[in-house]
Amino acid sequence: MPICLLVAKRCALWLIALIELMALIALPLLLGISPWLALIPIALWGAVGWALQVPQNNELMKAREAQGERQPGSGFE
Repeated sequence: MPICLLVAKRCALWLIALIELMALIALPLLLGISPWLALIPIALWGAVGWALQVPQNNELMKAREAQGERQPGSGFE
């Protein structure tokens, strides 16, 4: 379940920004220890970035449905 569905939207946005900031700060520190450890903040950054995109896409799809547009692949084309 995406984090944005578990907490309020505004709180989730700040939480995502904080996690991305921590990953950005940790990247050079972990890279100095081992190049393999640098994959941890990169993976975290990617996962959090994906968590931000999914709710935005859901909102856009709801807006399209409200306007009467069909979703691609819905079988009504």
